[in-house]
Amino acid sequence: MPDTIQFGTGNQIINRYAASRWLSGGRKLGTEYFTRVTNLAVPLITGQVINQTYTINTINQNGTVYIDNKEYTTLNGNPALTAINRVHNAEGYADNLLNPYGPFYYYDRKDHLGNIREVWRAAGFPPAGTVQYTQYYPSGLPWASNSIDNPITQPYKYNGKEFVEMNGYDTYDYGARGYYPAMGRFTSMDPLAEKYYSLSPYAYCADNPINFIDPNGKWIKLSEAVKYNYNSTEVETKKGISNDLRGALEDVLSTPEGCAFFAQFAKKRDRIAGHTFEKDGDLSNKTLDVIDYSFSEETSNVKPSPDAGSTEIDPKKGTVTMRLYTYQLKNKEEIAETVDHETQDHGYKANDKLNGKKVTSEDEDHKALRDKDMTHPGYKGYNSMKNHLEKNNKQYKKTFKEREDYYKEEYKDIK
Repeated sequence: MPDTIQFGTGNQIINRYAASRWLSGGRKLGTEYFTRVTNLAVPLITGQVINQTYTINTINQNGTVYIDNKEYTTLNGNPALTAINRVHNAEGYADNLLNPYGPFYYYDRKDHLGNIREVWRAAGFPPAGTVQYTQYYPSGLPWASNSIDNPITQPYKYNGKEFVEMNGYDTYDYGARGYYPAMGRFTSMDPLAEKYYSLSPYAYCADNPINFIDPNGKWIKLSEAVKYNYNSTEVETKKGISNDLRGALEDVLSTPEGCAFFAQFAKKRDRIAGHTFEKDGDLSNKTLDVIDYSFSEETSNVKPSPDAGSTEIDPKKGTVTMRLYTYQLKNKEEIAETVDHETQDHGYKANDKLNGKKVTSEDEDHKALRDKDMTHPGYKGYNSMKNHLEKNNKQYKKTFKEREDYYKEEYKDIK
């Protein structure tokens, strides 16, 4: 994010950030807005920056200070005029905290992308009701508003990001970068551009906002690549899945063990990675989510397991969630080994656990993997798929040998 935005009119925006901006996710500490009351005699030329301070009857100053979930307003460079403005929470925010009739509580109504569509104020004085409406173009640019939309009620809008409109800037603050929705581009280069050499360093979500979200302007996260849901009539691998995962799934589904695992959740004529299932599976009324973090490196929200994957079975919800952190794997063979691990060593017990039966613990599964325990049904399935994969592709022998050595070291302390 730029420290200073200078307008030709002399108006100016100054941002202040945490010392380690990239490591802190672009955390902004405060912003000052300087607006000239009187016009400059001559507009500034391109590249010219002037120092601004509050000057009575000439330059006005207001701003915001961000401290955790709190916002404070500043005015005219006078510390005595600094006051708390908002306190944010998971559902919205509270303001008018120092008002005798306050505080007032507001709740956000968001859509599936996290866009704030409406802001509703809880009962009190003034009375309860919706106080802000916002509609968006696909790029995130708000529609032209009318009098009942109240666009200035609060600035958080598309993806829940702050929309900075001062002086015509009209840019969303994504933390690491600013996003200009009028043209669907970031205003500065991606600090991790070398990780996405095939993409424009200014592109938003790899030009694919349907499949991707960009939580802070640095990382692209593929939210869901493959989803079996009992409400669906036909489910296929979604557009945007990494080629390596697609290849890994094709290899896994070519084995009896891999095909049997996915077939449990499939309905007749469901397809995944080119494979068509011929009948309803025993768990076709349950949900299997396979989530591919093929582009994400955001460890604050996505914590990879040591095995580059994790499997969660929830009997109450009737779901099996398999997370594959494929960005940290080198090729489709490593991904296929991870899918083998998750679907067999852990996933073998999906049916029993979904039906309320007692199953082995994760440590017991890992101990069997370390010790090559053929009495453990999960490891038995893992080893069988391994043999099938190695038979069809010599590269798998090297991959499984590397993982075998890794498991010995990683799980050595399990009793």
